[in-house]
Amino acid sequence: MRAMGRREFLIYNAFEFLGEKANMRTLDDRINFQKRVYFLQHFAGGLDYDFGWYTYGPYLYDVTLAGYRVQAWQNSKIEVPEMTQLPKDTLEQYRDFLTETRSMSDKGERYWVELLSSLHFLYVASNPRPYDKEKTFDTLELIKPGRFSEEDKGRAWELLGKYNLIHS
Repeated sequence: MRAMGRREFLIYNAFEFLGEKANMRTLDDRINFQKRVYFLQHFAGGLDYDFGWYTYGPYLYDVTLAGYRVQAWQNSKIEVPEMTQLPKDTLEQYRDFLTETRSMSDKGERYWVELLSSLHFLYVASNPRPYDKEKTFDTLELIKPGRFSEEDKGRAWELLGKYNLIHS
């Protein structure tokens, strides 16, 4: 297996802080991993991944590969180089965001991470950008008709705003 790069160390560091394992067994596991890394990038910066749009929202094949690397390394006791350790306050904010996401899981974590990451991606990275809440919701409805209720989109939008992931 190739040595871990800086990005993998940052992801490893975040998962270790959260006390979680990178689980890549099922499609749901891989989707959740993709979305966690997608949001980690926005909380911590420094990952420099260029996500694109896919069926379940933001996706990048390199993130899946990183997930398998991190999963394999989590069973080993490796030393994380200081330059790849994330600030504790950043990790705490990221943890709080994930905790709130899980508390919304009346429809399942995958549903919410897909909705949150899809709204965020459309708002900040799509071309052309929708530029406001209403246009972002309309764009999501065009791409994924009937997948998410207006109420759920509103709840997700509020959570993204609370953590300064969107500015409307």
